[in-house]
Amino acid sequence: MVTSLQQQRSLEAQEETITEAFPLQYVSADSVAPQVRQLLAQGEEQSGNVAVNRATNSVIISARQSVVDRLRNLIPSLDRRT
Repeated sequence: MVTSLQQQRSLEAQEETITEAFPLQYVSADSVAPQVRQLLAQGEEQSGNVAVNRATNSVIISARQSVVDRLRNLIPSLDRRT
């Protein structure tokens, strides 16, 4: 189990960091960014940067590929009509 965890961490450390913008339709990027930052801070190895582009109402995330992939699936649930 320990070896498997060490191998996983080693693979994650080698993973490429990417940057992706997520345009929002219903809520402001300023309101979503803190939620995304909180999600990034939850995981032991999950780190990244979050920025806001107010001109396009987008959240910009720089993180490991696997983290961005997870957030890509989650952000639409944060961008809901109220």
